[in-house]
Amino acid sequence: MLTEVEPSGRLVVRGDLCHELFLAAFWAWVRIFAAGDDERTVNALFWGERSPSVDFLSMYASFWGGGKPWRPVVPNARLVAIVNDAAEIEFPATPSWHEGAVGWGMAQVPVTTTPDRALDDDVELMGIATSFFLREVPGGYALEYEIVHV
Repeated sequence: MLTEVEPSGRLVVRGDLCHELFLAAFWAWVRIFAAGDDERTVNALFWGERSPSVDFLSMYASFWGGGKPWRPVVPNARLVAIVNDAAEIEFPATPSWHEGAVGWGMAQVPVTTTPDRALDDDVELMGIATSFFLREVPGGYALEYEIVHV
């Protein structure tokens, strides 16, 4: 899978429509989110007619409570594989599903209060189930944020 960021900031993944394509787009977005630039994180998504806002990102920091903010991270390969195995990904029979989306997926955005330990196997890690529609855009596919599942 080839992942690029367009001049607009939107993340585009090129390749065949499959589970791996969704996961490549998801992890590319999580990497951007983990870098800590909220505006870039929001701009990486497809928004269609909706107005993008960084407001929804704040729920990730406080979702699990506690005295420290939770930060998104990309953990080690073993933990990424666990997230990938648990992801739910669907491709409808017709592209008219959800106003033209060509797919849907939900995966756990990994968060921790100790981001400097993200690659450690014993890092305190929680997941926040987040779903996206997959949209066909010029030159590839983009993620459209749907919701955080509570």
